[in-house]
Amino acid sequence: MRSRIITGVAAIAGAALLMAGCSSSPATPTAGTDEKITLTVATFNEFGYDNLLAEYTTLHPNITVTEKKAATSNEARENFSTKLAAGSGLSDIEAVEVDWLPEIMETADLMTDLSSSDVQGR
Repeated sequence: MRSRIITGVAAIAGAALLMAGCSSSPATPTAGTDEKITLTVATFNEFGYDNLLAEYTTLHPNITVTEKKAATSNEARENFSTKLAAGSGLSDIEAVEVDWLPEIMETADLMTDLSSSDVQGR
């Protein structure tokens, strides 16, 4: 179970960097601008990110992070699958359980592979 949590945390951290880099707005506003950005982060159970998210928003005052916390991983999985199928409504960053990957890979055509993309400046 602990390895799943660690894997999930690592996946979210990586996704945060990638999703921020591919956002239509930059994750960090251009120097000298007052551009306001809101990022939504969907998690489940207790990831323990409250202090981390508060620290991030303190360091980046133009960025507001809104956490959408599902009570269980099953609830989060259903929400993720429903919104993915609808083509809208997903958070900027979605926590996923490693056990979901086979199901997620069935819909890989709905996602963008960022592993070989240059996400700088996007």
